[in-house]
Amino acid sequence: MAFARYRASGRISPRFAVGAAAAIVGAAVLAWPYQKLIGWIPYIYLNLLIYLGAALAVGFLAALASKWGQNRNALVGALLGAVIGATLVATSHYVAYRTVVDDVVQQLKEHGLSEGTAERAVGDTLTFGRYVESPVTLTIDDDVIVDIAGDGLDAELFREYLAAFDDRDAYATSHVGWGMNPAARWDVLALYDRRELWGTEVRAFAGNFLYSTGANEVAGRYTLGHFDLPLRGCTVLLDGRPVVEAGVLA
Repeated sequence: MAFARYRASGRISPRFAVGAAAAIVGAAVLAWPYQKLIGWIPYIYLNLLIYLGAALAVGFLAALASKWGQNRNALVGALLGAVIGATLVATSHYVAYRTVVDDVVQQLKEHGLSEGTAERAVGDTLTFGRYVESPVTLTIDDDVIVDIAGDGLDAELFREYLAAFDDRDAYATSHVGWGMNPAARWDVLALYDRRELWGTEVRAFAGNFLYSTGANEVAGRYTLGHFDLPLRGCTVLLDGRPVVEAGVLA
């Protein structure tokens, strides 16, 4: 006795669109606690459980929308699952981005803007893929470079290049940080032709202090100029605690 094999009709009820839209919105809402949990829990094994739970939630939303919407088309159901998953991932990335932006803005409000001087000594890296050969002193006030002092070619090059943008934001502080990579070397520029590297290693070598100028979308500065200027031999304090002492990681 032969049994008939069930085959889906491939039909889709008009109300499936409503169910699909609700499922996509649900994924966007789910992304907020998902990303917050990922950021809050520091243990990778627990994070794996969160990833698994998110995947199960995506499948559940797709199945629920298909059942309620009377979707009898497997391909459409699979596409809906992919869209729901992409929505969750994209929204979670946006949540992470906004978290970082909000934290930066809050730090600016609490601690103020950058000011002081940045002394670029012989052997520091200039933005032109070369080493500083004559001292350059940057005076920073209210987050902006207001003076570039120095009698040598290096100071003249930097003055002329920033002036070429004809934009005050090109002189603004973009971000600061310090190098953490013990395998990176500050003298790498002497080993390669300028066309063979972008100076990534001299930004990352352990113990450098990195002062950067120009574009910073978090601060609302959109300018063509952006330069990373690593300094050697500095001491860096974070909340009063030394993280770099005289150019050496603390």
